[in-house]
Amino acid sequence: MPNITCPGDVTISCEDDNLPTGTGTSTATDNCALGGNIDIDYSDVIIPTGIPSNYEIRRTWTATDPSGNLNTCLQVITVQDVTAPTVVCQDITISLDLNTGLYTLDPILVDGGSTDNCDNDLTLTVSKTDYNCLDLGANLVMLYAEDDAGNIDSCQATVTVQYDTPPLPLVTVTDTILCNDSRAEIVLDNTFQNILFTWTVSGDAEITGYSEETQALPFTIADSLHNSSDEVKSIIYTITPYTYGLCPQSDLSVTIYVNPTPRFEVSVTDT
Repeated sequence: MPNITCPGDVTISCEDDNLPTGTGTSTATDNCALGGNIDIDYSDVIIPTGIPSNYEIRRTWTATDPSGNLNTCLQVITVQDVTAPTVVCQDITISLDLNTGLYTLDPILVDGGSTDNCDNDLTLTVSKTDYNCLDLGANLVMLYAEDDAGNIDSCQATVTVQYDTPPLPLVTVTDTILCNDSRAEIVLDNTFQNILFTWTVSGDAEITGYSEETQALPFTIADSLHNSSDEVKSIIYTITPYTYGLCPQSDLSVTIYVNPTPRFEVSVTDT
């Protein structure tokens, strides 16, 4: 019977050569095999671990002499993936949905070509997926790439959020100089309809009849204004548009002047 010597057990990375050229070859001797004419062969049994890149190879080496006598030995090769992916980021610009004002980011959009030594189907996630008008401008986002062995690495990308159609608040005033107890009409509009207008009023205390509200489009402020003084008085409507009811735009202001009610004095002179 031949005497066989196995190469030692070894632990290798999943991308390494797991054939005998990389893990070693068995040797054998036999006291009756002239010229060392011994046939050496091997067979493998793969023991999975549930992780494709981590497994065990049980390699049985068999030495057979010319008389058909054989002997075996076992070599255990442990294959592991301990190397994190190489993560590559790219910056992108996204536009909010016109109707909802929302955007959900697919991690693949900020992936600039991440790779792994053993896993061709990396799991990609980002630190922030949901965006609205509060996120307008540049946002720093982490991209995470994880292989099937649980190795993970990350990089940072810039996600710039913009409106697909920029909002353009429009305020149209019918008349800015009113007679007493006349109606002030201020038409509120915008380039898209998902907007709220909130307004407050300041100015002379002698003017009453104004409103302070929040309204969706389309809407017209229609206030009957009363001036209780004998002089021209004014009030200022400060109007704040909120896109999607959430994000304030620059204030707009309208000044309305209200004349007093004319007073007539009648004097009687004796003749």
